[in-house]
Amino acid sequence: MSLTNIYSAVKSALSFVWGAFGSKSYVPGPIGGEPIVTDSGRNWVTLSWPKPKTRIESAPVLAYKVEAWLVGEGARWVELGMSPIASFDAFGLQGGRDYLFRVTPRNRYGWGESVTTSTPVALGKHMILPEFISILPGQMKALRGMDIKLECQVRGDPIPDIRWYRDGFLLFGKAEGEEKKTEEKSVDMKRLQITFDGSKCALSIKEVRESDTARYMCEASNAAGRVSTFARLLVVTDPKVWAADGKLRKWRMQSVGRDGEGDGEVVGRASVSALEDADLTCEFPPQFTMRLRDRRVQMTYPVRLTCQVAGNPRPDVVWHKDGKLINPEEDDRWAITSDEERFHTLELSRAVVEDSGEISATAQNAHGSVSCRCRLVVDKGIRAYVAPEFLFPLEGEVGPGGGQVASGEEALKVPEGGEIRLLTHVEAYPSVGIMWHRDGVRLRPRRLTIMTLDHDGRVELVVASATARDSGLYECTATNEVGRATTSLRVAVVPADGTAQSATSSLRPIPTLLPPHIPYSKVPMFLTKPRSTEAEEGDTVIIHCEVIGDPKPEVIWLRDWLKVRYSFYFIQFPKQTLFDLLENFTTSLIKVDGLNI
Repeated sequence: MSLTNIYSAVKSALSFVWGAFGSKSYVPGPIGGEPIVTDSGRNWVTLSWPKPKTRIESAPVLAYKVEAWLVGEGARWVELGMSPIASFDAFGLQGGRDYLFRVTPRNRYGWGESVTTSTPVALGKHMILPEFISILPGQMKALRGMDIKLECQVRGDPIPDIRWYRDGFLLFGKAEGEEKKTEEKSVDMKRLQITFDGSKCALSIKEVRESDTARYMCEASNAAGRVSTFARLLVVTDPKVWAADGKLRKWRMQSVGRDGEGDGEVVGRASVSALEDADLTCEFPPQFTMRLRDRRVQMTYPVRLTCQVAGNPRPDVVWHKDGKLINPEEDDRWAITSDEERFHTLELSRAVVEDSGEISATAQNAHGSVSCRCRLVVDKGIRAYVAPEFLFPLEGEVGPGGGQVASGEEALKVPEGGEIRLLTHVEAYPSVGIMWHRDGVRLRPRRLTIMTLDHDGRVELVVASATARDSGLYECTATNEVGRATTSLRVAVVPADGTAQSATSSLRPIPTLLPPHIPYSKVPMFLTKPRSTEAEEGDTVIIHCEVIGDPKPEVIWLRDWLKVRYSFYFIQFPKQTLFDLLENFTTSLIKVDGLNI
């Protein structure tokens, strides 16, 4: 081997080693933000900072180097120490002096980029985190062409720096350590003006346009930290909409949180306690600021239901269970309380199964009443819960007649224009929620897609007028508090002239979920529900249903909410529990009711 070839080989090897171990792309990136002071004393500070963003090619950070620069003398960085975590306690500093701090991360490949505090940190002086005394309104409407002012008030020590953002883009200038992201093309800066007097912050927009609709955020930061508040501005063109919004805000928050007068006035949101303490002259009906929520509790355990109500004059609140007034004098297990913050509480000391039901709270004053309700479930506890379990895999039926079925690994073949009928049976406690998916996409009920879950656990999906788009893997998922279960079946929609059958010849009948005899039910119950039907105009259509009840229920058919006996082209055929409706077909909505006494 010649000397030239040896030199080339050594050079290639060194290049590979440098690329693998010496490239700067393997060192850690800068920390996620500038260091902040979380605590301080006369001659010490505690610094903390976010970790660097993770890079695929970089190794974990081993340590952070912390350095200090004494402002006014020295003109050099002095290493204070190393820290294996994203915080550091610096001692032995000079009291009453200002310092800059710098943090540099390191991994096994070397040192990363340093990040320095944007403002000097004063020792011997107690720093206060910025705090908004008054915040921006969460929602605000403005009429196109008017001038508005977004105002808030902040405090902190040292005085915070203020920055305004529009939909995440900085307005006027750039933030420390960030690239400038100002939307100069979409925002006319000449119409915007920012003012800050050390306490009040304001963003003024002249002659607002529809393009000014955005989320505006005010950020206040100092050496102790940063906070922010935001407002969503919606510019409308209809004066009636703007006037209605103003009246609604005035009605809700009369004389509370006002920061100015005239057009563009921002009315802040006040708490219910502020409403209680304010000298309100505007009376309004009750409204729930916190509603009841469904609860589930174990037997013998206590449960507490709480709501919050606003209204002037102060409304009275009464409680009902399943429509019956709750009276603590009749049952000492119930207790009703309220406080000055307008929280109203219903407490049950020892719950029993019979306490399950619908609990409602009704608030009423001279201007009206309003109610909210929740469902209370009392059971034997988590040990009695049963995770969902399907008694058999999802099965499919071809056509209304149910001549062919498929399940498990078989693929159900349905003729185009036919009906897909999938069913299974689930057992679980407490009750389950059922979700259907086709190829991972959730299905929703619609005119041609019907989803049912009976009280006995029978789950069924019916898709009428199947097309090629209805082909795919159908999944049925049952979920409750203790688990979930999934079963699936593949469906293929074939051309109408094809034979609808399973992919394999091993077909078996669908298990019978109902007993062979007609079940007994005192209240009217549908065994077979009417199905959606499509036909050509003028065709004769038979709508079929099966109803039971004791005594035998009267079946009432409605077409577009009118009784069908008023139309001569409808004929009814009652047969014991079977009821058929013969119609000379026109487009309409058919409803059937069964009732007995």
